Amino acid sequence: MSERLESGQVWSDREWCEALELAEKILRWGRVPQRNYDACTVEAVFQCALTGNLLDDARMNSGWTKVAAFATAHREDDNELYPHTIWDSRVSTSVVSRLDDLLAADGVDDPRELFPGVGIVPGRGGRRERLELELRWPNVYRRWSGHFAGSALVKELRDLLNEGEVPHADARWARNRVDGNGRWQRTFHGRLLAAG
Repeated sequence: MSERLESGQVWSDREWCEALELAEKILRWGRVPQRNYDACTVEAVFQCALTGNLLDDARMNSGWTKVAAFATAHREDDNELYPHTIWDSRVSTSVVSRLDDLLAADGVDDPRELFPGVGIVPGRGGRRERLELELRWPNVYRRWSGHFAGSALVKELRDLLNEGEVPHADARWARNRVDGNGRWQRTFHGRLLAAG
């Protein structure tokens, strides 16, 4: 479905239904139910993710970031057009908290100079403790700019790891060997689709 949109084609009636069903599965899997959306909403999210062009009706939050990641998952081996990351509260907290520690220790005052657009998506509660940061990071909840910046950062980190530029004795544990080549992957989209 993504490749059809990328080539300028429109979805068939069957694909409109499949896109809506896929989004419903992703949102259910992510435990981020959404209200009042239809296949046009899903297409707008796909189009925004695929083109990088902001569309007025392209929603973004902790649910739609997951749909955007799946919409671009076919780009895993493309060096120019890369797949997006699910930039939700868990991922943003993990990445930003580590960056915050490193940058604060190096005396950096403003992380936005080094990582423009990268920011925190606040959590939905639960048992997670409130994140204490040294530096001021933007709140990027519902912002495509945060989704794009987070995805670009994770792609850069993945590429550095794949090139062997980041030596770490315990780094092997995080490799995703689903495809058998031991290269770092940013998504596990195949597991969701295989699980139905």
